[in-house]
Amino acid sequence: MCRLFSYSTQSPKTDTPNLIEGLKQFRGWAKTGTVPIGIEAGHRDGWGAVIYKDGACILYVRSVSSADDDTQFDVLLESVERIQPDAVIAHLRKASVGIVSADNAHPFLFDSLSFCHNGSVTVDANRLICDGASDSRTIFHELVTAGGNPFEQLKKVSADVRAKGQYTSFTTLLCDGSKIAASLDYNPEHPLAAERGFDTYYTLVETATATARFVASQALVIPEAKNTVIKNRSTIEIIK
Repeated sequence: MCRLFSYSTQSPKTDTPNLIEGLKQFRGWAKTGTVPIGIEAGHRDGWGAVIYKDGACILYVRSVSSADDDTQFDVLLESVERIQPDAVIAHLRKASVGIVSADNAHPFLFDSLSFCHNGSVTVDANRLICDGASDSRTIFHELVTAGGNPFEQLKKVSADVRAKGQYTSFTTLLCDGSKIAASLDYNPEHPLAAERGFDTYYTLVETATATARFVASQALVIPEAKNTVIKNRSTIEIIK
């Protein structure tokens, strides 16, 4: 159970102020972000961000602290203002599977490929990459070790997860610095779907301006931007 954030721009210098504003709103969701019905408020079990410039990852930060009062997040905002990135992936964690640790904090990164996930997926214990590993971390490990095109591989993983049906949500962001794939997939057939309000918790919203596109778990308030709710079991791809 988490909050996701992504950003891509064709005009980094112009759009950096909106990016900083978006990240500040995202930071606040650590305390006030939407949670499933009946679940304690807060997404405070760690956070992380991957910052891209010209297709390359130039800053990677993960923390076990809550973003709302972590001074590292202030440093991140200062770095973003200086770097003026063209793509960002970020995540706030509310732990459901796996211990609270820096290794389990999203996004996960391999070379230039970053990945984050909202929801829980049943993973056989013998597949976990180590004691205390999360389901998301295990899935990313399998994704990058499978080889081939990671975006196509993620589609196969998603189809497999859905076919087995043992998941609350496999809502994901995948980025290689030049392309972002944002996928919303919550399980309406899950026994807790209605009770927990999956349809109002597991959401993605695209916020678009003339030169920038955000996709986040909740609507962002960005000047002169249009918000579009992404439909369940659909994917949008953003290519610079």
